[in-house]
Amino acid sequence: MSTPLSVLKGMLGPARHNYIVPGLMSSKVNCHMVRVFENTREQEFFITPHNHRFDLFCVVLQGTVVNTLYRLVTGRTSPGKSDAFVRVQYEKGVGANLRKPLTSGLYGRYRNEYKAGNSYAMKANEFHSIHFSADAIVLFVEGENAGDETTEVLLPVGSDGKVCDTAVTLPWMFAQ
Repeated sequence: MSTPLSVLKGMLGPARHNYIVPGLMSSKVNCHMVRVFENTREQEFFITPHNHRFDLFCVVLQGTVVNTLYRLVTGRTSPGKSDAFVRVQYEKGVGANLRKPLTSGLYGRYRNEYKAGNSYAMKANEFHSIHFSADAIVLFVEGENAGDETTEVLLPVGSDGKVCDTAVTLPWMFAQ
């Protein structure tokens, strides 16, 4: 599991040593973008588990965030909460509806709750779903692009073995 400090350190550029005083180092954060998420209403909808094209570092400034990580179960033991998923990839960029199936497997769910003042981080290849409280404000730092230009999502497999497509994308979701 990535720690916020390890992910943030991975985003740092070269350090300037003895900056202003002996022993103090200064490094620029190499990031693609810094944004703020501010939720103005109760979140009613589940966000399909997904990964990102970049490492990320977040600080909860107000409210509560529940970040549920999904990790592929390996070996014979499974965590208490696990479900079958198919990993798929957008073929034409984020928000496209055409998807290419990649792999399937059992994924364990790990729920983490963060309150104002807490930070969390993820590597680009980690899958998660996120829930913001009605008053949540989160500082979100996107690291440099980790390579692949497309996001992957996890689609649940029903008890009948059929894939349930929960990854609905609509034009208003990414409008500016």
